[in-house]
Amino acid sequence: IEKLFYKELSAEGFKGEVLLKNGVLTLSEGAFDALNASFDITGDYNTRDIDHPLFDIRIKIDELDINKAHDAFVTVQAIAPAAEDTYGIFSLDYAIRGELFHNLHPVFETLQGGGTVRIREARVNGMKVFHHISGITKKEELMNPELKDLVMETTVENGMMYVKPFSMKLAGFDTDIEGKHSIDGTLNYVLRMAIPPFDIVKIPLHVNGTYDNPKIHLGKGHEEAFRKITMVNVE
Repeated sequence: IEKLFYKELSAEGFKGEVLLKNGVLTLSEGAFDALNASFDITGDYNTRDIDHPLFDIRIKIDELDINKAHDAFVTVQAIAPAAEDTYGIFSLDYAIRGELFHNLHPVFETLQGGGTVRIREARVNGMKVFHHISGITKKEELMNPELKDLVMETTVENGMMYVKPFSMKLAGFDTDIEGKHSIDGTLNYVLRMAIPPFDIVKIPLHVNGTYDNPKIHLGKGHEEAFRKITMVNVE
């Protein structure tokens, strides 16, 4: 198919093998270009129970604009809301399955799957979580941080996204991240950051609340140390 349009998405050079049998549509070796990125997709659309149609796909994306992905895909909006505030390029290798509504939107609570997200370099602008972290740590560069060399393994299950522990450069600071968030926006993350003058021991920051109203607090025993060092720096 030279050009294919689905809602706001325009795809070019769509090719693959399609099999329709016993109420199941199977796409094998599907490939197309969209949003200036390359997509590979294989999977099933199962309508045997017409009231509860199912999908089961594996998708690979090479070099897609993060912000464009958020605007184009409702699944990204639901399970990765941070993409709205993130500007950069990412690649994806993901398998996911679940139930669909009749308008083909996924029933988020039924999603199951997992895979790898890679971000070589990006910038986060205006995210409330980092505004709070910047205020607590007194590091202005964390307000709209740059991300580098990010490789993240995640799983999706029963309306929750789980992020396995990984390490990255966050505004130049060595940072370890792990946690989970729900489709309704509830957060439960721990960031361990090597912030001067505590470079040797990474300081844990606990992120709770919701995406729109995050709550940040330092790990046990570190709040008083940060208060004292801030006072010394000011003086």
